[in-house]
Amino acid sequence: MKKYFLLISFFLITAYNQSFAQAILDNVDKPVFGVGEHLSYKLKYGIFTAAEAELRVEESKTKFDGNPAYHIIADGNTAGSFDVFYKVRNRYESYVDKTTLLPYYYTENRREGKYRHTDKVTFDNKNGHIKADKGEYDFKGKPFESLYSLYVRFHDEAEKNKELDAKGSATFRKLEQGDAQITQIWREFVDI
Repeated sequence: MKKYFLLISFFLITAYNQSFAQAILDNVDKPVFGVGEHLSYKLKYGIFTAAEAELRVEESKTKFDGNPAYHIIADGNTAGSFDVFYKVRNRYESYVDKTTLLPYYYTENRREGKYRHTDKVTFDNKNGHIKADKGEYDFKGKPFESLYSLYVRFHDEAEKNKELDAKGSATFRKLEQGDAQITQIWREFVDI
């Protein structure tokens, strides 16, 4: 039952985030994030840290179709005593075009208890084709993968709560979302 609840929750959140990301992408002239951005989260259960997650943006060393790309990385893992009972080590990576923000490549490596899952997805935006480990699919419009849409969603919420310091760095006030507390979110602004 717990697995079904988590699975349904994941799909609902992903669907919401993807529609949200589409709306943001349609209304921005330049990306809402940049190389060097780093978001860190801690999920707490009372006073105990149950899990930690980190999202970061790096410059991609690989060019796709001759175009530069962002390399977005998300790592998530259980922490402390929660790690003893149910160990989670998840890594998601996405490569998106620096100008259009369309995805080129996505991979996930999930290790949750005894469960193991690896997936690789290649996006052919010119021909409207997606090739994944489990099949090939055609698409119309602008595709999004879940990591990018999640990143845009969290970034938008954080932007609403930023406070600039004297150096032009943004330090974000603590945001509370249920039991999950976003305890450390920061971004170095290159261009404000």
